[in-house]
Amino acid sequence: MLHRILDRYALECCPVLDVFGQTYHWSLMQIECSTDLVFRSEATMKPLYQVLSREAVLSVKAEQVMHFLGKKPTPQLAQELDSRLSTRIEGTCIKHRLGRNSVNMYDKFGRVLRIETTTNDVSFFKHHRKVEHRDGHATRELAAVKKSIYSLIDLREILTGCNRRYLEFLSALDDFSAGHRSLDKLTAPRERSMAIASKASTSSTRPRVRCCAPCNALRSTSAACAAPICNRSCRIAPPPVSPAISNACASSASSRKSLAPIATT
Repeated sequence: MLHRILDRYALECCPVLDVFGQTYHWSLMQIECSTDLVFRSEATMKPLYQVLSREAVLSVKAEQVMHFLGKKPTPQLAQELDSRLSTRIEGTCIKHRLGRNSVNMYDKFGRVLRIETTTNDVSFFKHHRKVEHRDGHATRELAAVKKSIYSLIDLREILTGCNRRYLEFLSALDDFSAGHRSLDKLTAPRERSMAIASKASTSSTRPRVRCCAPCNALRSTSAACAAPICNRSCRIAPPPVSPAISNACASSASSRKSLAPIATT
């Protein structure tokens, strides 16, 4: 199926194939197989990934990288081994390289931990397959993977096994992220409660002004008695009333008292 799809694309992009009557041979150049672990929140994954990335750089040895890729330790392969930690805009990446093959670990979007095996030479891996000899007979034995698109099914199983072995190594590392989260939660400053307590203490020390009874009693409509009337919710004392205005208010009140109607029988 994949072969027919690729032939159709080649015919659309290179119509001269009809003239020569030839077809393409499709081979593999680079293969990547990844396994994603999705976390519920970034707060859970971030401290865990920091511990894993640090331990992966310090603890992984040459023999372990060969074990991840399904190889036995040899002096020739040990010279091509390399482990590095790189920081990018997307996140932090851990790469264990062995020749033209590597096992990578990096974070995506703060919630996805990706384990990825990459190979630029599929013949590095071996599997049991049919081998045709020069004399014409065929046997089934352990041989290198062919660089053909028909090897994709076997490569998926091989590269998935590399990811699984690397995950088994990571699962055996000590995880202190839960203790770090508990310690941060215990020692974090309570800014909200401190702000509320400060606001309550400020409001309790502020002086409150009692209602002024004379202001409530004097409700004259004259301009001289237009003094502000305070209430129980006020916090600012009303301005003082001059003696002249007080005398005028008193005379006005006494005149209204004398003008009251007299009842007759």
